[in-house]
Amino acid sequence: GGVFLTLAFVHMMPEAAGAFASGAIASADAMRLACCWTLAGYLLIWGVERAASSTSTTDAHSSSSSSSGGGTSAAILLGALSVHSILETMALAVARTKFAASLLAASIALHQPAESVALLVALVRAGLTGKKLVRLLLLFTAMGPIGSMLGLFLHGSFSATPLGPVLDGALLALTAGTFVFVGATEVIPEEFEEDKQHKKLKTISLAAGVAIMFFLTHIAGKLEAAV
Repeated sequence: GGVFLTLAFVHMMPEAAGAFASGAIASADAMRLACCWTLAGYLLIWGVERAASSTSTTDAHSSSSSSSGGGTSAAILLGALSVHSILETMALAVARTKFAASLLAASIALHQPAESVALLVALVRAGLTGKKLVRLLLLFTAMGPIGSMLGLFLHGSFSATPLGPVLDGALLALTAGTFVFVGATEVIPEEFEEDKQHKKLKTISLAAGVAIMFFLTHIAGKLEAAV
């Protein structure tokens, strides 16, 4: 959770503002744009999650078959995770420095296995098994390469135009918004509410995640400035 929040606020949002500024946008307006696009990314994932929650509640009170309702809510969960996966791999594809790409790739590598396991559990609980389960998991797996290719295509098509920096900034800020949602709305509240016996250790872990990422981004900034 600490890694997500620090990566979003300390690295990705300033990086997005820098991309906007390189497109001949004033510094204050560039930061404002980065904040707006970050909020848009947060609300995008929040909206999909709310839709999934509403559908699950409706299915629970519906007289239709439970397998059909569970399949619907699981599909919406798949959609929410897929949007997040596409956005973050698109942002990875348009990363402006090697260090930025390394940080984002490491973050993706750390949390994608957890997301995959969570999705698998949700699909199994919805009653999905066999080939249908495998197809949905393969579909989610394909979102990463699809996002990367889409990001590379957009970057290759617009990087030489005035729209290029704006596109890079928008993708980075949108992804930052999804990271804020995952960190602040999903990971941290769930961890502190589900297991109340290890709050001190979790608080230390949260602070450590923030400190480690803050240190890495600070050192990276100095190295890039020196270069």
